[in-house]
Amino acid sequence: LSKSCILGFQKSKYNNLIVMDGDLQHKPSDIKNFLQVFRKSNPDIIVGTRDLFKSNKHNLSIFRLYASRILILIVKLLLGNKTSDPMSGFFMLKKKVFMKSQKKLIKRGYKILLDILYNDNQKIKVVDVKISFDSRMKGKSKMSAKILFHLISMILTKFISRILN
Repeated sequence: LSKSCILGFQKSKYNNLIVMDGDLQHKPSDIKNFLQVFRKSNPDIIVGTRDLFKSNKHNLSIFRLYASRILILIVKLLLGNKTSDPMSGFFMLKKKVFMKSQKKLIKRGYKILLDILYNDNQKIKVVDVKISFDSRMKGKSKMSAKILFHLISMILTKFISRILN
């Protein structure tokens, strides 16, 4: 998924990009909120957040809920708190943010937002926008122990890179 997003970013003719999962859990109508926030505060990245720690309306399986919560806590502990949902698959970013970071991206896996947000030495303005997160209408989650391992590896790689730089 990350490689597909990167290819799309590179080929895009536009200055602003939106990434949205295709499983119908994200509502296209939330893009209006992104655009309103973008016009008001001009962030580098807008993250569609699912409020996984406070709300019971998360529409995730128990495994996905706890895996996401654990990953979010690990990211905050090791990399800092740039957003309440670094595991989100719904976000908007300025293409120039991607262009500055693309050479240092890990480019593997399913969480391109995490890869971009916690890229070395890039100062970016991030704004969270709460989104409606529906039950999956098509397909099934890719979350598995193997994917969880790859995500933790990515987080640790970024953490070690910070220490060494």
